Amino acid sequence: MSHAFVPMSRLSLIVFDEAHNCIGKSPGSKIMSLFYHEEQRKGRPTPHVLGLTASPTFGSKVDSINTLEATLDAVCKSPTMHRDDLLAAVNKPELASAIFQARNDYDTPNSLRSLRMAIQSLDISEDPHIRHLQAEGTDRSQRELIAVLKSHDTYIQNQMTSFGRQANQIFNELGPWAAEYYIWEVISRFRAAVRAQSVWLDTWKDEEKQYLINVLSQVDCQCPSKETISRAVLSDKVFVVIEQLLQDKSDTIGIIFARERATVAVLCHLLTSHNLLRKRYRIGAMMGTSQFQAKKKDIWDLSRVEDQRSLHQFRYGRTNLLVATSVLEEGIDVPACNLVVCFDTPPNLKSFIQRRGRARKKQSKLLMLLDSSNPLGKEWEVLEAEMKAQYEEQEREIEHLQEIEQAEEPKEMIFKIEQTGAVLDLDNAKQHLDHLCRILSPGEFIDWRPDYIIDETDTRGAPDLRATVHLPSYLPASVRSAESQLAWKSEQNATKDAAFQAYRNLYKAGLVNDNLLPFKPEDFVPGIDKRAAILQVNGLLNAWIGVAEAWKVGNNLRATRILLKDSDGVVQGEYDMVIPLWVPGLQTIPIHLDYNVTWSIEFGHQLPIDELTGNDDTAVLLALPYGHRWVSADLQQIVRFSAVGAGDMSVDQIGVKGFVPGAMSDYDLTCFIRDQTGSPYLYDNVIPRKPAPETVQKMFYEFEKAPEDEPYLALKKWSRRSDFLHRPQSDPSHGPATVKPYNRVYPMSWAKVDNIPAKYAQFGVLIPSILHRIETYLVARELSMGVLRPLAISDPSLVVTTISAGSACEPTNYERIEFLGDSILKVSATINVAALNPDWPERLLSFKKDAIVANSTLCKAAIKHGLDRFILTKPFTGQKWRPIYVEDVLQHGEEPSSRKISTKTLADIVEALIGASMIDGGLPKALKCMSIFLQQIKWKTLDDCRQALYDVAPSDVELPSTLEPLEQLIGYEFKKKALLIQSMTHASFNLGNTLGCLERLEFIGDSVLDYIIVNRLFSIDPPLPHQTMHLLKTAMVNGDFLGFLALEQAVSQDEVIITTAGGGSSNKKPELQHARFALPLWKFMRHQSPAIGLEQLNVTKRHAALRGEMVEAMERGTTYPWALMARMQLRKFYSDIFESLLGAVYIDSGDLDICAGVVERFGILAYLDRIVRDSVHVLHPKEELGHLADNKTVTYVLDVQDVDNGEKRFSCKVMVGERCVVEVDGGISRDEVKVKAAEAAVRILKAEKTAAKQESMDVQENEDIVMG
Repeated sequence: MSHAFVPMSRLSLIVFDEAHNCIGKSPGSKIMSLFYHEEQRKGRPTPHVLGLTASPTFGSKVDSINTLEATLDAVCKSPTMHRDDLLAAVNKPELASAIFQARNDYDTPNSLRSLRMAIQSLDISEDPHIRHLQAEGTDRSQRELIAVLKSHDTYIQNQMTSFGRQANQIFNELGPWAAEYYIWEVISRFRAAVRAQSVWLDTWKDEEKQYLINVLSQVDCQCPSKETISRAVLSDKVFVVIEQLLQDKSDTIGIIFARERATVAVLCHLLTSHNLLRKRYRIGAMMGTSQFQAKKKDIWDLSRVEDQRSLHQFRYGRTNLLVATSVLEEGIDVPACNLVVCFDTPPNLKSFIQRRGRARKKQSKLLMLLDSSNPLGKEWEVLEAEMKAQYEEQEREIEHLQEIEQAEEPKEMIFKIEQTGAVLDLDNAKQHLDHLCRILSPGEFIDWRPDYIIDETDTRGAPDLRATVHLPSYLPASVRSAESQLAWKSEQNATKDAAFQAYRNLYKAGLVNDNLLPFKPEDFVPGIDKRAAILQVNGLLNAWIGVAEAWKVGNNLRATRILLKDSDGVVQGEYDMVIPLWVPGLQTIPIHLDYNVTWSIEFGHQLPIDELTGNDDTAVLLALPYGHRWVSADLQQIVRFSAVGAGDMSVDQIGVKGFVPGAMSDYDLTCFIRDQTGSPYLYDNVIPRKPAPETVQKMFYEFEKAPEDEPYLALKKWSRRSDFLHRPQSDPSHGPATVKPYNRVYPMSWAKVDNIPAKYAQFGVLIPSILHRIETYLVARELSMGVLRPLAISDPSLVVTTISAGSACEPTNYERIEFLGDSILKVSATINVAALNPDWPERLLSFKKDAIVANSTLCKAAIKHGLDRFILTKPFTGQKWRPIYVEDVLQHGEEPSSRKISTKTLADIVEALIGASMIDGGLPKALKCMSIFLQQIKWKTLDDCRQALYDVAPSDVELPSTLEPLEQLIGYEFKKKALLIQSMTHASFNLGNTLGCLERLEFIGDSVLDYIIVNRLFSIDPPLPHQTMHLLKTAMVNGDFLGFLALEQAVSQDEVIITTAGGGSSNKKPELQHARFALPLWKFMRHQSPAIGLEQLNVTKRHAALRGEMVEAMERGTTYPWALMARMQLRKFYSDIFESLLGAVYIDSGDLDICAGVVERFGILAYLDRIVRDSVHVLHPKEELGHLADNKTVTYVLDVQDVDNGEKRFSCKVMVGERCVVEVDGGISRDEVKVKAAEAAVRILKAEKTAAKQESMDVQENEDIVMG
């Protein structure tokens, strides 16, 4: 409700369970005060309120009930209808008490004595937190150090102190056996968790874990045997409980309430271990249902993840005795019990009432354990009265504190967003601020916590306090600090006020949304969602409609001469094509007559003509090869073809005469010979009589019934293919050889002969292929004249390529251009977003940029602008092709149709159009294309954006001397030094940092690097396949590779060393020796994180050990060194500084060529060129393994072992399906050992596939020899 997602107006009824808790600043109370009563005050409708409670008072006075009634705007009532029935159904338990004697006569266990000594010997100066603060050296850390040294308030100190306190309490409450078990269990659990790298230690630092292991090793402990449980090692309190449980009836279902979680865990184990009890009771423990993972878990806390399982078993009767904390008193549904034991005295009257309510079975009992020395044990009435008095005293103290706090809080400390109703107040401001800083944090090694500084002003009474909050450096400088508006008496309220002011400033700066929450991607571009992989969209545009309509007008006729050329370029036929409009971009069509034979169709100029002349041979040209498949209609064809110099040709000349021996001229033998079905064949020779069936490769229908004693014609089959745009999938010459001499035969008397040469069928059979290619250009023409008209793309073939999906099997497809367009869109969106929001942190910029370039956004843009009607997705096969008639198109052409297209294809088309625009007109035309399809932002040119970013950078900042060599390293001198400084400033650096950190520049540099690599790849000749470019780009921009270059690229510096020749003799003069040393890029990064310093030290060692192998792999290797780079274990900041440096160079220079020079200087482009030149294998081993595994699942099974020096070694098994392919060990990290294992598995599976292929070839060769 605070974020206005659920307004009060949407509610009809609010039900508060345990309504007595709706007091003070509880969520229920705040809902009523902030929202319900506010709506009521404005005279607006409010929902009904129902509160449920067994104890409506939080004191004995009437006004406490009045306060609750006022808060809930309700009247407290008990049921009046059917009250007798209700009372009859209520079973009040029997109140009983058991007296125990407090014992102090048993010896202190050795484990408890050694634990106490370990706690006393703790040295605060050795504490990891103290050392961390000393090493950090910041103003904030020094303030914390002074405070911690005074208070000893460190995590380790608190853990050990609490552990000792809990152990002492267990010893006093439960006895020495329980104390020994508790100490052993705590230490054993912690050691096991450290060994197993348990998730509950994820928030612990390694130094804390190791230090605590060393401290606990001083404790001498062992697990006590269950057999030693006796009255001598148990407290009298525990013994009384055991006696009571053994005396109770056999159908007991009970709960034992204890105050401390540790007490519950140990008491449960003790009772379960007791020989007699475990035979009679099934015992479980319940300590709490919430396990907040982000909070460090206390080592002394024996709570378990099995809590819910224990509760589940108790609900369903599998457990009949539950040991629990007060968490089970209210709010959790548990079955009715007949025994409730209060191991500890209830803390207040409310707790007593709630526990009593659990024992609601008939003949149930509430058992109180009372100390014999406590006067409360004399009479229950006295106990109840005393408990009530204690409870009221607690509540009065709480009320007093609340009154003071409320008196300090002015009502105007509320910030409300009117359009949503979201509310910010003093109580939620700090949580909001923490959440925002954590969400926007760039990552590891950064302290995202707001830093509060208290300023005291002396007054006659208590000092007035004001707070200033400082936010991390990745937030804008203008809102990076805020002061409390008022003076306060408590630090807590002062810091709340400062947080309130800071968060309100963040909202006003546009860094928080109208729900007063951090922005999400959908806040920038509404509607971003996970779309279905496949969408039902419009069918392909019928491009022939425009042609058919143009035929009716007939005033724009275009005639084109078509040449059919063979493989040697010799013209085999000339034809004229007439179409009633201009078809832009028609290019030569390769024609695949056979697997190894390629002819071509060449188009001449499209010349305008006034009227149709000559013959229309379209019907005849189609009928020659296809007339036996379908009947041609006497209608106008969509495109008109005429054979040049052929004279008059008619369909009536097809199959018009018989084959007469001796009367057939050479001309006749060039014509088709047809069977009774009209199928065409080519003449070979004459056979005197019917051949034997075994000599004919394929016999005609009813071969057996054909005449025997007459001549037969030996014929050659005419191809049934209709698609000549694609090469046949197999080479017929590689098929099985045949010894049958005749391809086809047919009785001479049955045969019919055409009166038109078959050479015209060579063109007629190509007409479907020609029309398909013309259709693709017509579709591109319609798109160019429609939504793409503002772009005026000059090359129509670019548009055809752009709309051709890979599945369409056209000569070109959009994949390469889409690869280019993706990079153009990324760099344009990145720089535009950064320029439009100069103060935004990198995380918000990424959200907005990602929302713009997301596939879901591009997909919606494609559909919105109707691109789905222009995408070619189906390959041309010609199998169902039929003549296209003008009348049919006009009558049925506009009938709606639909098809399914993947969302990725729709998104890719938009990126392909951006790429095509870039090719046709450079970045300005690409930007214009983006402005058409992506209107979420007002696009500006890269130069304008760069200038805006350059202008906001300070110009009066001097370069620190430590960064001066950096300009020499990169070969560029900055005009604005502030950009260079910012590019080298990690987010952990806060020492006088007003320029911000490197994250924004890294955001820009990442896209600039991507653009440079993609342009280099796209320009390589011959053109690289799309998939190859993708793999190469991934290899060039991956963080490990860039991080390695940050370690390698260095500037040489002079070093002067003062020496004294001849040892320490006083008469020798000092000498100056000059030396050179290398200063690599990573050493220029400014930070204030000791953890980064330690990481850099370790990386330097790994780099020294692995550098030789890396350089060898890059200079002469045949595969990309994925495993070596993973072994380097480079953190993200290594690659970040290179990308931020590149971003800074771009903003300062405004020249992408200069940026490319920096990339060249670091060796990236040289390595890219070598990879391409030497065909280096760059596919990642894990991805390659996925391909080799086919459809089987690949699983990586990891194992980790500790080695002597405290380091870890990893091993990995690779499972492909159920098979273990390989196991490797010696890994230094999880990622590195996975890559090593994948490489080994790839080698094995490749070798197996090669061997299997060779074996198959050997078998085939042997079979051929046997058959031969």
